[in-house]
Amino acid sequence: SFFFLVTNPSGTLLFAPNRLKAILQNLNTVYTGKNYTVSSNSHEIDIKQLNAIARKSFPPCMLNVYNILTTQHHLKHFGRLQLVLFLKGIGVKMEDALHLYRSEFTKKLDGDKFDKGYAYNIRHSYGKEGKRVNYTPYSCMKIINLNVGPGETHGCPFKTFEPNQLSKFLSDNIHNAEPGETREIVELAKNKHYQICCTKYLQAKNPGIKLNSIIEHPNQFFELSFSDGNPTSGSGVKQETKKSTVAIK
Repeated sequence: SFFFLVTNPSGTLLFAPNRLKAILQNLNTVYTGKNYTVSSNSHEIDIKQLNAIARKSFPPCMLNVYNILTTQHHLKHFGRLQLVLFLKGIGVKMEDALHLYRSEFTKKLDGDKFDKGYAYNIRHSYGKEGKRVNYTPYSCMKIINLNVGPGETHGCPFKTFEPNQLSKFLSDNIHNAEPGETREIVELAKNKHYQICCTKYLQAKNPGIKLNSIIEHPNQFFELSFSDGNPTSGSGVKQETKKSTVAIK
């Protein structure tokens, strides 16, 4: 189990635990942190290692969509967009993202159909078509608040999965979990503490990582996991320092 203390830089307690309920309920409504838009000198991900990287370092919202892509060989619009912007943000080159989507989609449709119906949207997400905007990867706030219709796979699994489905996902992806750890995350999801669930999931998969804040962005999750808790180690991306922190124990 864990508790929360919110302090300012001098260590003064700002919120006692009995005042945190309303704050926690509103965690997914505001995001003001790093946008994780890739710059020209960011690191690159080896696409040949993406399966292993996904298993180790993708947050559940991206791992779920990636699993659907690689097993069902198709994603609807928002699933494609949620994943491709995340991939762009972690340093996957556009050519590699196109190759990934094309290699999976063409297991169910021919290459011409993919090129005509899907390739443009991937190039557009990378800012290479249309207005050539360097689009920002989705934050937790945005993913949690997305509408998810029948047959769609985007969104936050802690919100969209049924308890049994979530429990199986956690068991499949958290190895050597402590007794009750999976059950605790499922209960937190029932109480709509989705970002806390994601933080606990990160800690369960990476016991050596020490956090001083709740996960607010899928790319933040990736950078912490991929670099074993050091935001600047091996990633080429620096995290912003916030004036207040949430201590998780």
